[in-house]
Amino acid sequence: MDKTKKSKSKLSRFFSYYKPHRRLFAIDLTCAFLVAVIDIIFPYATRLSMQTYLPNGLYKSFFIMMAVLFLAYVLKAVLNYFITVLGHKMGVLIEADMRRDLFGHIQRLSFSFFDKNRTGEIMSRITNDLFEITELAHHGPEDVLICAATLIGSLAVMLSLQFKLAMCLILFLPVSLALTMSQRRRVMRASAEVKKRTGEINATIESGISGVRTARAFANEQAEVEKFEIANAKFKNAKTGFFKSFGIFMSGMSFTTSAMQVLVVSVGGYLIMQGELSVIDLLTFTLYVGIFIAPIRKLVNFSELYYTATRGFDRFLEILDTKPEIEDAPDATELSDVKGEIEFKNVGFKYKGTNVDVL
Repeated sequence: MDKTKKSKSKLSRFFSYYKPHRRLFAIDLTCAFLVAVIDIIFPYATRLSMQTYLPNGLYKSFFIMMAVLFLAYVLKAVLNYFITVLGHKMGVLIEADMRRDLFGHIQRLSFSFFDKNRTGEIMSRITNDLFEITELAHHGPEDVLICAATLIGSLAVMLSLQFKLAMCLILFLPVSLALTMSQRRRVMRASAEVKKRTGEINATIESGISGVRTARAFANEQAEVEKFEIANAKFKNAKTGFFKSFGIFMSGMSFTTSAMQVLVVSVGGYLIMQGELSVIDLLTFTLYVGIFIAPIRKLVNFSELYYTATRGFDRFLEILDTKPEIEDAPDATELSDVKGEIEFKNVGFKYKGTNVDVL
């Protein structure tokens, strides 16, 4: 129950950054939905042209249909322009809002926070993490909408064209997704390791550059180089491991999607032999399979974006939820009429975890 409430709270905090930009958000989603509709219409319009207009000599209707499709793809190009420009603009605005909140909060944190967190790691959260969060904020909703509309629409048309062939595709889909997602989890783990090593090497570089004068003063350059080499080797190994996992994932995805096409043509050919499917319907079906596969690939890639962005958002909230150790009391009065005279009474200093006053 607590986890559910925490998840809802996290989700509501994430979507709160959409509120100032809801108009851009609505335009972006509308354009994305129209793009999905245009993609779904094309194969069916092609089937209608080849099955009805051309065999019956309706050439004028055929060319009118081609002109409509051409204009539809002109519209799709315009819609993609708006998705790219307005969507990224919204992402930039959300990123700026998040960075403003994060930087402003960091300014109010206690010195102990900076003792526990290295500057390079904080910089990584303000730059790398926020970039990935805003990539999810921009691409996430539009990708989910396009994929959902395309999958549902294309699947509905395929079921209406040939129920048996569509069911074969539906039954094969869980196997394909299971194989793909199992490899995707390996990629996600490798990606998390890369993120960890990126923060470490950033912190090492920042420490080495900011402390170069001290290192030279004590002739400690070799020790700094050795420290960097260790961090660099860990980062290199993490990156190499990531690309190996990613290579296995991409080859597996390529195999399953190609197998899906072979399955459709094989079963479709058998149904043609049985007189249950026409060649034009099989051609239309294969066009829809191509449309059907694209959102599956996009959703699999989206899963990595979602994983990395949510981890970044957790780190973002971790800083925002950190409370300063010293805060003004609720009934504190504002200091006024200052004369410039400072008097210390009962002031002391002790290290955390001890009861011995140092000063």
